[in-house]
Amino acid sequence: MALFVIIFAILISLINGGRIKNLFKMNLRYTWFLVITALLNIAVLVYITRFNLAHRRELMMVYPYLNLFTFFVMIFFSIANNKYFAFNIIALGLALNLMAMINYAGFMPVLKEALVYNGSVHELAALENSLSMTHTLLVSGKTFNALADTIPIGKFTSFKTVISIGDVFLSLGLFMLIEDVMKRRS
Repeated sequence: MALFVIIFAILISLINGGRIKNLFKMNLRYTWFLVITALLNIAVLVYITRFNLAHRRELMMVYPYLNLFTFFVMIFFSIANNKYFAFNIIALGLALNLMAMINYAGFMPVLKEALVYNGSVHELAALENSLSMTHTLLVSGKTFNALADTIPIGKFTSFKTVISIGDVFLSLGLFMLIEDVMKRRS
């Protein structure tokens, strides 16, 4: 979803006279830390899903905690770069998602009824069989369930996905950041 928001924001900004080159002029702090963490996360995920090698099971058990660590790093990065106001909104969205995930040991909880409403049969089957590396079904009665993926948007878009309130803030922040940066005059 974030990729869609980024592309959409770039297109809207270009229509409104923004400049793509401004995105490459951003002076961000701790980018290296964010990149290293993202590469580590991606490498472990690819290793787990693409290769049948030793230590796969152990990495699958550790991955949700790596995912939590990645969220902490992204929040730190957002706060460190809050000279752009949009990073405050991004940090809020990430923090809301992190709060939901902490109660589920690093997995993002998803409301079953939202998947049914969307007609996301394959995703529901995967979650019911615990086949997802990043998501799990929501269990009633847990703290912060309101922050889980509970908003189905598949009926309104071509994306058959369920988002959280944190995803809404994250998307809004990304859009605002790209709009702000691309419209700046240098």
